[in-house]
Amino acid sequence: MRSDAAMESSSARDLIKGILEAKPGGSTVLQEYDETGTLSDSRRRQMVNVLTAHMVESEGRVPQRVTKENYALGIVTLFPSSGDPFSSKGYEHFYDGQSGSGFLAWRLKTIQRKTKFIFKEPKTQTAVGGDPEQQRDLPQIDDQLDERHCEEAISLMNHTNDKRVIFQKMKETFEYRQCLIHNPDRSHTVLSVFPRLLDTKGLVHSSKCSSK
Repeated sequence: MRSDAAMESSSARDLIKGILEAKPGGSTVLQEYDETGTLSDSRRRQMVNVLTAHMVESEGRVPQRVTKENYALGIVTLFPSSGDPFSSKGYEHFYDGQSGSGFLAWRLKTIQRKTKFIFKEPKTQTAVGGDPEQQRDLPQIDDQLDERHCEEAISLMNHTNDKRVIFQKMKETFEYRQCLIHNPDRSHTVLSVFPRLLDTKGLVHSSKCSSK
């Protein structure tokens, strides 16, 4: 007989597949995975949007924790390459019941706010060591992510060892990181929020190397 865990995974997989097959946009997610064996960031976000919308339709704006965990399990069972082999359950980056974080949780929070969050990035900061009234411009970087997508990118970086992905997401979260660095109340959290700065060779010194 199949184990309870295997049956639970199979049931969750079938649930996710059924939702994606029935909802607009879901079939393109399935098609991309069938063709490439993976999901791009845009398809993963599309999938999360479809699934959280279905959750809200079924259970309201605050779905049960067990529902979110079941969806997360179904996702990594249906799309094995999207799982995290280094986490205890393999799906915490989609939903972590302990911290209430993950792609599904963040999307639900956005839905619950009912308004699109606009990332308020200050364009100027107090110069280090200068007059408190003195202001300096932050460098403008293209393709910066808003706060919700920064949270997703940070989670992705913390669950992958792909240096290409880490460097790309570090670039896309530059302004978010600058906000932390220049915020006296949060500057001490930079390395805990971005731990890959400590274990990914080239991140800290890349700018020095490129100038040589």
